[in-house]
Amino acid sequence: MNGDLSRVTFNPLKHFTSIVWQQGRVQVDADGNEQTAILLHHLRSLAADLIGPHGGPDDVFDADGITQRNCGFGIVAAAAAGETFFPTNGLLNEEKPVVLEARADGKTPIFITPGHYYVDGLLCESENLRVYREQPYLERVDDAEIKKLTGLFLLYIDVWERFVTAADDPSIREVALGGADTAARNKLIWQVKVRPLDANALPTCADFTNTGWPAVLTQLRPANRGKLRAMAKDRNGDGDEDVCITSPEARFRGLENQLYRVEIHRGGKGMNSTGTGVTAEEAATIKWSRDNGTTVVPVKEKIGDRLIVSGLRDLSRWFAAGNWVEITHDALELSGRPGTLVRLAKVEGEVLTLDPYTTSGMIYDPETKFEGLEIRNLKVRRWDQKQPEDDLLQDGAIPIVEGEEVWIDLEDGVRIQFGLGPPDATYLPGDYWLIPARVATGDVEWPQETLIDPEDLTRPKAMPPNGVDHHYAPLAAVTLTAGSVDAIVDLRHKFVPLAVCR
Repeated sequence: MNGDLSRVTFNPLKHFTSIVWQQGRVQVDADGNEQTAILLHHLRSLAADLIGPHGGPDDVFDADGITQRNCGFGIVAAAAAGETFFPTNGLLNEEKPVVLEARADGKTPIFITPGHYYVDGLLCESENLRVYREQPYLERVDDAEIKKLTGLFLLYIDVWERFVTAADDPSIREVALGGADTAARNKLIWQVKVRPLDANALPTCADFTNTGWPAVLTQLRPANRGKLRAMAKDRNGDGDEDVCITSPEARFRGLENQLYRVEIHRGGKGMNSTGTGVTAEEAATIKWSRDNGTTVVPVKEKIGDRLIVSGLRDLSRWFAAGNWVEITHDALELSGRPGTLVRLAKVEGEVLTLDPYTTSGMIYDPETKFEGLEIRNLKVRRWDQKQPEDDLLQDGAIPIVEGEEVWIDLEDGVRIQFGLGPPDATYLPGDYWLIPARVATGDVEWPQETLIDPEDLTRPKAMPPNGVDHHYAPLAAVTLTAGSVDAIVDLRHKFVPLAVCR
């Protein structure tokens, strides 16, 4: 999350059950946020233990079909012609005309039903019957993507949390305070997606759950998303280079406490320090911020190379000439794609002038399935990476080089290291690590591990990303012919509510 946070303290391995306020003590944002995280962890773990990896409350049926919809995110459709619906009796009578109307309007009549569904304990809610291409968080212009498909396919749900500020949703601001920025929100995002299914025939729900889904899940969720170590560098820059030993002279030299954010910009594989593997032009890249990427403002207007923005409050945390900034918007963020990095040539209040020679691509890539969609919530975010002395930035970001001997210097003595877990890491765009740095200790707060050989020495522990964590569940297996549905098998799990009149 890109919040203006002091640090993130929740750790499920500590097994804390609550935060207890004490009189006369300082209260910090991390305590309140940890209380929320503790409660959510408890509720979601309880739901996952009772329901399983995914499931929803059972619908109500009679002899003619469904009469009450409870279990959400069912996939239903109509035939290319006539009034045949898939699956049989899968639609309420009042929903059938809506499906037929969509077909008459030239839309592929594949719909997502309303209701509730739990994925790894996270409650997914949909209030209305939604056509596949008009999902609230994965909008498409048309059905061209679906109409090209023939064969056996899996429809599944991708669930994750998005950090939302007033720059994303202006209604968060309190107008009684003059529109002051207050607390932010975490928002549950669900997206129904399609992928080819490696099978010869439509599977049963039981067979797919036991054999097909684990293989798909492995492809969707890489076991190794990369690991990172962080530490403070020796104060004179040439201390002990043994990465297994934190020098007693190691020190964070910043004048303010910071929460550093290291985020994957371009996904993929990292470079190998031996010179083998991917090249710098192909490697995954990172961007970093000393304030968790919180300097972000809406773009009101773009005039040539100038961006007219809003939100100037504090010059000490504002943009400056030479900064690398990321221009992004909702469609890019919701599709898991990074924005465009470009360097600022000049800053005059709320007018940011871009250096066009540093732009790596278009702000809104027209060669994607989002072509023609309205740009929503266009914004610009400041990052703090600079041109290294001996290497080049790739499209404004730093290529990842993996290896025990390779450290990437950020600033003020803070440095990071990649490639410290199992081999063959796959870095995903948007994954991030948070590194609190404190003036009082002259160091960063980072988990340590004790080495067996040599004895009694510690070093920073290699940690997986803090997020973003995606959760997945299968919804349906379908056979398509040029986008038209021939058959559907429901792959959702359903449970009977405990309170039933008998």
